[in-house]
Amino acid sequence: MENQEESQQVREPFRFLGENIGALFEALAKAQAEFIEMSRDAAVEFEDKRGGKRQFYYATLAEVLASVRPALNKHGLAILQPFDGERVVTILAFGSSRLEVDAWLPKWNSAQDLGSALTYIKRYQLKSLLGVNDGEDDDGNAASATGKNPEPRERRTATPPPVPPANPNPDSPFEKTKARIRELSKSIGFKAGELETFSVDHGCGKLVELNQPKAEALVKLLEAQQVQP
Repeated sequence: MENQEESQQVREPFRFLGENIGALFEALAKAQAEFIEMSRDAAVEFEDKRGGKRQFYYATLAEVLASVRPALNKHGLAILQPFDGERVVTILAFGSSRLEVDAWLPKWNSAQDLGSALTYIKRYQLKSLLGVNDGEDDDGNAASATGKNPEPRERRTATPPPVPPANPNPDSPFEKTKARIRELSKSIGFKAGELETFSVDHGCGKLVELNQPKAEALVKLLEAQQVQP
C-alpha cells in the first residue's frame, strides 16, 4: 500500500510521449469535429444530500466508444485502456506518439465490484482525454456506494432511431446510405458476416442497429478500406 501511495504522489496524471505530439493533437482536432452525438442510454438512482431520490442519466462506456471510434480510426488515432491489476491507463496513440492518463483503482471486494470500478474509470478517462461530455452533472453522487446498479433506459437522441421503418423509402437518405454500404462491401469483396464484423470492430455497431450518423461513418471507413493498396 505504501508503494502505491508513493507512486501516486510522484506520478503525473497526463504524460506526453513521442516527438510528434503536435501531429497527434492535429489528428484529434479533426476527429473531434466528426464525433457522433452520444445518447445517455443508462440511468442510476441515488440519494441526494437531503435524503431524496434522484436519477442520473449517462452514456455507457459502449456508447461513448461507439460515438468516437469511427472518427478516431479514420484519422489514425488508436485508443487502448489496459489494466495492470492496480491502475487503469487510457492511451491515445498516433504513430509513435501517445498521450496517457492513469488512475489507481479503489479497493474491491468482489469481481463485480472490480468490473464496475474498471468500467466507471475507463468511461471517465476516455471522456476526459477526448474532451467529450454526455450531459448531466450529478455532483459525483452516481459514483458513490449509495447508487444502485445502472439500468438500461430508452435512448433519448436527436439522431434517427436505429430501427428502420417497416416499409423503407428507397429514396430516403438512410436507404441510399445503406445501399452505398452494400455497394462498397461488394467492391471490397467482403464475404458473409465480414461486413458485420468490420462494422462492430470499428465502433459502428451491428448493421441492424445502424442509424444515419453511424451508417455515414461506416461508409467513410469502407471508402478508406477500398483505396488501400
